[in-house]
Amino acid sequence: MRAHAFWILLAVLSVSSLFSQELTVAICPFEARGGVSMEEADAITELVTAELVLDKAVKVVDRNSLDRILTEMKFQVSDWSDSNKIAQLGMALNANALLRGTVMSLGANKIVTATILDINTMQILSSSRLQLKNIDEFFEKVPSFINEIMKN
Repeated sequence: MRAHAFWILLAVLSVSSLFSQELTVAICPFEARGGVSMEEADAITELVTAELVLDKAVKVVDRNSLDRILTEMKFQVSDWSDSNKIAQLGMALNANALLRGTVMSLGANKIVTATILDINTMQILSSSRLQLKNIDEFFEKVPSFINEIMKN
């Protein structure tokens, strides 16, 4: 009976350590599409990064480190579909997740999307979408946007 209890305790501890792993996220520069300027996409990336850093449950990889590693790896736009290259990127950055996003115009609205991927499996862990009348609204809505993507 004691051996059985030991194995149950070991299983519970293993599962709880899996769920208590801290998320270390590398944030890729958000893409600009459909008439959105790269400056606006960069501003959105910075706002998302700053807000995510406030979440103490998440570690955020320094953007300069990401840019340096991408350059060293000669990372291309087409490489985002190569799961082996993404896994190498994650190991180089000591990250276990990747946040990618897009800022686009759709009719009269601006749409911001963000997706968090497991860097080893490329499985989508969480995704969020925000529709704005204009890009200026994002500054007010970034905390709830990050909260939504992190609760998933």
